[in-house]
Amino acid sequence: MEDFTVHVSRLLCRENIQFRFKAGLREFPKKIESLIESTWKHGIIEGFTVWDCLVISLLDYKEVEEILVCEVQNTTYKAFFGTNVCNRDKIADDSILANSIACCCVCETSDGLILFGKRSSTVAEDKNLWHIPGGNIEAKIGNPYDTMLKEIEEELHVFLNDISNLICTGLCRNRLSNKPEFTFYALLKIDSTTLARRLKNAVDKYEHSHFIFCPPEEINEFLSTHSFSEIGKAALRQYSL
Repeated sequence: MEDFTVHVSRLLCRENIQFRFKAGLREFPKKIESLIESTWKHGIIEGFTVWDCLVISLLDYKEVEEILVCEVQNTTYKAFFGTNVCNRDKIADDSILANSIACCCVCETSDGLILFGKRSSTVAEDKNLWHIPGGNIEAKIGNPYDTMLKEIEEELHVFLNDISNLICTGLCRNRLSNKPEFTFYALLKIDSTTLARRLKNAVDKYEHSHFIFCPPEEINEFLSTHSFSEIGKAALRQYSL
């Protein structure tokens, strides 16, 4: 059984995604707040690569004609780390989880190859799993498209003028962590050789231990023989459609 859920499976242009913000910062029961604080301290001691910032929590969503309306509220990465990432099994009520929204992207080079990266052992999420570029939507950015461009730049050293097309392919959720993510597809103007050189200069290159380029026809075989993130699998399914 797949450990992801596809909530929305259609192409979503920038103008088709609307965030409606609830005022203030998300609050949690005192017991959960205590759990968040202790988990954060433990994560730092254990050497996880984490930093706190304001991110966006998905409270609910609905489709109004062509618009995907997302009810959201600001939360912190610390709260997300202390609920969804580390203590999902201890919190029975999904509404108490921080549920930070993220984005991830299937990136295809101009010579037709898909980039996969193996997450490092020190990252907080999906450590040692194969994945695709992505990251949480920070409150200061507040938009899935701008977030995805930022993550591609930081993780791949690829810029807006290096991208032929960037399109959101849907909204999915990792069942293991309950984390919601917008899935994307990007067609790059640069080939795999050029991208391999670019990766060495990426700001966030240490998020991954190494990268490979996979032909589309070999994706299913790769997934069957390697440990891959669940939300990455969801994005690849959306890509195949």
